[in-house]
Amino acid sequence: MKKTGQKTKLRGEIALAGRQIVGRKKTFGIELYDLVTNDKQKLLSVAAGTAFKGQQDSMKEPFERARDDIAGIQARKDIKQKDLDVLEVKGAHTLPDTTMGQKASKAGRAISEAGTGTKLRAEMALLDREMKIRKEQFGIEVFDLSVASDEGSTKKGIAKRVSAAMESETEKVIQACIDQAKKDVAFIQTGITSKQREIGSIDEEMEPLAS
Repeated sequence: MKKTGQKTKLRGEIALAGRQIVGRKKTFGIELYDLVTNDKQKLLSVAAGTAFKGQQDSMKEPFERARDDIAGIQARKDIKQKDLDVLEVKGAHTLPDTTMGQKASKAGRAISEAGTGTKLRAEMALLDREMKIRKEQFGIEVFDLSVASDEGSTKKGIAKRVSAAMESETEKVIQACIDQAKKDVAFIQTGITSKQREIGSIDEEMEPLAS
């Protein structure tokens, strides 16, 4: 029973670590997407085919899909922001009330506009979340592609050092983001592998008992 409990505990820890890997890949997507799109020079590098180093072919297409999807979501948010701006300007430029009827009418409009403003802000927050989720999806899409691209690289020795020296600053910054994500995921994966070996050892110990 004790061994069975240990295995259950280890399996739970492995499942948790697996979710941590997915979470890190999602965070990587946000980091990489924002890194590229927050700088005009980096965007130009993507367009020119130089931003992703040797991973250009595998990463450019997913990036462009994510960029187009997020641009569409941002356009919807911008429309709501304009509606909210108009609402706030109208509220700030009302004439003074001179009658009870005007006061009552203004109070009714204020309540209605407050409700509309709250609704618009809530919808904009949902669109922000939608963009965040799309960036996370981008991270999951390109993480494994970037790992495969690195593993397929055959540059060694002098050739590798010359390639590194010729990298642009944009390439270095983007590559540093990719490398850190890989390092973090590899660390979690090492823990998973260790726990899987522990389960294997427990299974071997339990085999004589079963017979």
